[in-house]
Amino acid sequence: MQSVPLKVSGKVDIITPLTKWVKKNYGRKIDPALTASLEKVQKQKDIVCGITTYNGLNTISDLKCYLSYLQQIEKVFPVTGKKCIEVPWTWTDSFGRRKYTVYDIIYEEASVMYNIAALYTIAAAQQLNVDDLTIERIDAGLGHLRNAALYFRELRNQYSSRLENLKTSGDLNTTVLHVLESLCMAQGQYAYVLKAKSIGKSVMLCVVLEKQAADMYKVIMEEVKKTNGYFPSGLEKHFELQCYLLSLETLHYYGEYLLSNEEANGGNLYKVGGMIDDMRVETEKFFNSFHSEYSDQVQTRAVLDLVRADSRKYYQVYRTYGGSVPAAPELPNGVMKMSYAEDLGLTDVPIALPIPENGDVLKALSRYQEAYRQKVDEMEALCRKKNDELKKVMCEYLLPEILTAEGFATGLPETIQKHLQEVQGAGSLRGLQDKVYQLESSYLEQKDKLDVLKTQVEKGSEYSEIVSWIEKSLKNYNSKIADLKKSVAAMSGKSIIFNESSAKLAMSLPSCPNYPTTQASVQVKNCSDRALNLLSQRDELRHSLLLDRSGETTVRSRVQADGNLLNVETILYSALTGVDGICQQIKNNCDQQAMIVKSLKSEYTKWNKSRNVTSEMKKREDALRDVNENLNMFDENMQLVEGLTEVRDAVEKCLKEVMDKLGIQ
Repeated sequence: MQSVPLKVSGKVDIITPLTKWVKKNYGRKIDPALTASLEKVQKQKDIVCGITTYNGLNTISDLKCYLSYLQQIEKVFPVTGKKCIEVPWTWTDSFGRRKYTVYDIIYEEASVMYNIAALYTIAAAQQLNVDDLTIERIDAGLGHLRNAALYFRELRNQYSSRLENLKTSGDLNTTVLHVLESLCMAQGQYAYVLKAKSIGKSVMLCVVLEKQAADMYKVIMEEVKKTNGYFPSGLEKHFELQCYLLSLETLHYYGEYLLSNEEANGGNLYKVGGMIDDMRVETEKFFNSFHSEYSDQVQTRAVLDLVRADSRKYYQVYRTYGGSVPAAPELPNGVMKMSYAEDLGLTDVPIALPIPENGDVLKALSRYQEAYRQKVDEMEALCRKKNDELKKVMCEYLLPEILTAEGFATGLPETIQKHLQEVQGAGSLRGLQDKVYQLESSYLEQKDKLDVLKTQVEKGSEYSEIVSWIEKSLKNYNSKIADLKKSVAAMSGKSIIFNESSAKLAMSLPSCPNYPTTQASVQVKNCSDRALNLLSQRDELRHSLLLDRSGETTVRSRVQADGNLLNVETILYSALTGVDGICQQIKNNCDQQAMIVKSLKSEYTKWNKSRNVTSEMKKREDALRDVNENLNMFDENMQLVEGLTEVRDAVEKCLKEVMDKLGIQ
């Protein structure tokens, strides 16, 4: 398997710029506890600089500890945004080896998360790239790959959009991270194939697992094209080689399955034998066209040896029994076994960062949070409305799947299959229900804390404004949980979509063997691509808005440093500038939708009139629409969960700060 190379960190002095900022804003005296904490952070950074490979779980623990320190520093010091403290965070690109220096701590946090993911892939390679592969090694490797995939996914979701305006290394680009995430998932899927073979599972299970792995590598190849040559050519060839090898193995095991009833399957075996012959020749030609790594050489020779006698054996069956030869064998749909790890496994490693705090900070923060939440709620509502409108059109038209019609006769179209995998990777309906339960439990706990707090804070007192904001936020939070529960309950009746395998779902849908395969339209495809890009950009902007913490840091640092209360309004206005910028980008994105939808409807209508839709085709299309609608509903509910999680965390943070100030346990 292929591991991901580490980024290399440059040494940096963290203590001097941070203490200089404290002296400038709060006087020359530095709290000894602050000095001790910053020295601890500096020591941990020096340890991180020395990490060059995986040397046990402590290596990853060191990075996770440092990440916790960075996140705590971000909450106290102005280390992100345009006017941040200038700490020169330097890292090399993991593939290009070029150094990049950025003064925003977001780059440091993202680079640390990247290396955690990369270390997990190295740990997986140490388990799986061995001659004496055991079940225990496969399970250990799978665990590491599940963690790596989760870290790359969260890095892509949480940081890539925030790094867009910074000149950072290419390995933190959204598309590159998606390739690495998909690579971990594909390699994990193949590890399940190895496990199935080791414990003697049925040949058909090997077929559907391997088919899924091969399809995943095909998706990776498409994603790689979007990176504009970022990856080394040798790695790109590795991806392509995996497509060949896994497809060959899939055909081999499908042939072995057909041999279980060779008299009935003579014609199919003849066709499979021919396909294996052709693909074996192509694979050998491709393999000999470049210098491959040793592990690829071993795997390639093993697969070629595995299939070398297949065609002769299958042709012999055909000569013995005969049978009709199909145009192409109907391979079963792949079955997704690989999944993401359940959580990042991050824990806070507290450090004391005592900054002198004047009494107006919490009040200013509550006012900022109220303004920030109002803007977020407005954008969330706008995004939901626009997403619903556009996704409804895309779902009704079955775009982009219908243009190729691949998977429209039987099985599942590739994009629906991929969407289903993402839903399953996120925990499917059970995972969504668990998240709703956690949100509801958090609400009840916070409501109890608020009730205690209200008995200690008099109306018109220093903290009454903050308590009022918490109460209002919790009321809105509870109302949205109620809406979320209703929506999730509506999904519970679709057990076949959310609780069963993709193969079982595919089998449950009506088939249409004569579905036409030549119905592509360049005009409709262009409109469809524009619509999908619009949704993708909107989602990235939305993530960026939810994760923005620069305004909070600005309020905390500037109100602490400014004794003039008349300046608070100016500070709040300044703090919201970044948020307003993201909101405007979201509005601009949404404004483009009307024109795109108009063009899409026009081109689709012209194209659809040229089709001859039979009752059998309509029945098949309606069934696929229903699957699409439910998968989209899952996405919408997960977005609502994400937004509610942000509210919960903001309320919890505010509750803790006020209760600590008042000495309430």
